[in-house]
Amino acid sequence: MVQVAESGVRRDSAVLVLHDLFGNPEQMSSLCKALEDAGFTVHCPYMRAFGMRASEPYTVGSYGSWISRVLVEFDRVAQRYGSVALAGMGVGANLALRVAAERNRQVAAVVALSCALDLDGWNIPKHWKLMRLLMHTPLRRALRARLPAPMGVKSPLLRGDSLTRGWPLARVDDACADLPLDGLYQMRRCSRSLLRALPRVKAPVLLLHARDDDICSLRNAEQVVEAMPAGLAHLEVFDDSYHFLTLDAESAEVGRHAVAFLRHPPRPAAEAAVADTIAPALTADPH
Repeated sequence: MVQVAESGVRRDSAVLVLHDLFGNPEQMSSLCKALEDAGFTVHCPYMRAFGMRASEPYTVGSYGSWISRVLVEFDRVAQRYGSVALAGMGVGANLALRVAAERNRQVAAVVALSCALDLDGWNIPKHWKLMRLLMHTPLRRALRARLPAPMGVKSPLLRGDSLTRGWPLARVDDACADLPLDGLYQMRRCSRSLLRALPRVKAPVLLLHARDDDICSLRNAEQVVEAMPAGLAHLEVFDDSYHFLTLDAESAEVGRHAVAFLRHPPRPAAEAAVADTIAPALTADPH
């Protein structure tokens, strides 16, 4: 209890943490630990609607079912805690932002890591352009896209262990990850939906992105900033990581940025301006 009080975190503060597409909570363990050590209550559920485990067959739902599932989880947490923030990576970041648009007055803040509006990183194979055409046919339910190494982790010393935690062993080997095409199709649909929803976000947002993200370029985070109301989003760029910021060499620094932001989320400019005009009126001498 003392740790919570000294950390500056409210005792009823919770963070809902969302893993990436084809991922699981193991991807987010370093971030979850940093938040817990800072005094936050952390909820990082396995989202089968868009996640994957080696012991289960992957069955993709529509992107609408992803959003619905995350909204249910957020509402469940919000019933128990006075302040709820969101954090997510990749598609999990997209969905965290979408919740912020749908539950805009209830969300305290959002930390969005490696936003995944488009698969446009430097390591995306050129033949994936053909895959994008096949996404719009029934063949997407049977085909898989193979993503070659480094598969989201820059540090060669961390890559093997990180990929084991980041993607199920049944889907990854030393050379490539084998990703269901239908899931990538739903991701693109989810991204288009998110861009339309971003102007409704009211919570402050911290975007964390690798400059050399191999899967989703830095342009993904820049598009989010451009689509959001002015002054709400702040972007921090990392130079020694690829897509999986929570698994790579800078994971500790990523955790520190997230904790600092969620401890003291900046007030939106409009709210700050209102507060600045009200305060003098309240403190002025009526005589």
